[in-house]
Amino acid sequence: AAAVLTSELESCKQLLELEPGNKWTLLTMVFLMEAIDSSAYQRDILSHLAELISVDPSRKGYYHDLKSRVIMEKAIESKFKEKNAPVLDLRDSGLSRLYHAHHLLFITELDVSSNRLSNLNGCRHLLSLSVLIADENQISEIGRAV
Repeated sequence: AAAVLTSELESCKQLLELEPGNKWTLLTMVFLMEAIDSSAYQRDILSHLAELISVDPSRKGYYHDLKSRVIMEKAIESKFKEKNAPVLDLRDSGLSRLYHAHHLLFITELDVSSNRLSNLNGCRHLLSLSVLIADENQISEIGRAV
């Protein structure tokens, strides 16, 4: 299956050379890279998402959310590799949403300052959280978040 996905990714790369900035090709490449190996392709995924935000501004919220998911997944993966590291620093990461926070139950301190967050809904899963830094965001709703 990986060989088929890699072949499709190569085809998309060729198509992108013929049609630079094609949003459908870029988005397909993002999904293919995620399916093949999101860690290995993280830099390319984030680069393609930044390009999508530029070439398809009417869907920029969707692309920002995809970018947030990719960043959160990498942060969670890194946290699982660390021992006794209850602090997570995601400041200035360009996050628009907090994804997969239920995987961070052990986090005691979270810094999400200087992002694009409009709410803190993901924080409700962080039962061990004692310090939350969320300044310089666009938070308009806290509700049941914390």
